[in-house]
Amino acid sequence: MRSGGDGKKGPGPAACIFLLVALPLVTAMCVRGGGPGGGVGEDEGEGGGAWRSTDALHPIEAEMRPYVREMIGHAFNSYIKYAFPKDELRPVNGAGKNTMGGYGWTLIDALDTLAVAGFHTEFRRYARWVEENVSFDIDISVSVFETTIRALGGLLAAHFMYEEGVVEIVASEHNYTGGLMRLAVDLGNRLLPCFNTSTGIPYGAVNLRHGLDPTETTIASTADGGTFLVEMTALSGLTGDDRYERAARRASEALFAARSPQTGLMETTLTS
Repeated sequence: MRSGGDGKKGPGPAACIFLLVALPLVTAMCVRGGGPGGGVGEDEGEGGGAWRSTDALHPIEAEMRPYVREMIGHAFNSYIKYAFPKDELRPVNGAGKNTMGGYGWTLIDALDTLAVAGFHTEFRRYARWVEENVSFDIDISVSVFETTIRALGGLLAAHFMYEEGVVEIVASEHNYTGGLMRLAVDLGNRLLPCFNTSTGIPYGAVNLRHGLDPTETTIASTADGGTFLVEMTALSGLTGDDRYERAARRASEALFAARSPQTGLMETTLTS
């Protein structure tokens, strides 16, 4: 741990990175959509409750919230109409495109946003689709960074929406029994070998079916080293398996160790 000018010890590198990544997530989760509907549908969540009441918001926030919710609905509806179940929507030509294996990458990434915005009926519908249709046993090389923050993070966040009671489990719509969590564990296990490097910073890509390519480059970006703490720590907490957290922590500590002693900055690329 580093000492400050007053001689007191400050937070370690892993804690600093965790706070840097987690604070925006916590902030986003503090506001749950309510207000006028639009976009996906009129569902505002069971009982119309909110994590923060409108009275607790700044007047500008309260005024803008229904418009933000409408924009979320517009974006999600456009993806469903033009691209689903492909990974991404190409906004110019309005076509879908598979970039990460064709498992509905954007859908998984958007599930918790549907819940936070109050679109709970749609959340249940598409969480059920993910549980019943998604498999990561795909012969394709994917970005470890993008797959972690979007697919693994999306699955864990969606699981938490159910487990924390943000979205009510309605058996007739989705009799949830942990399928999103099981997918997250499977995906985490497919990503974990990427961290078996001399520095701890993971390789940048992995084949979801066959694992690491022996010719995979050891050059990684700073984002490739420091983005895993939230998802991997959550996965360890839910499973009781500390391998995920240990791998992410080792990568983060390697990232901090690579700082310039003169500037405290890191180079744009690092060695895995």
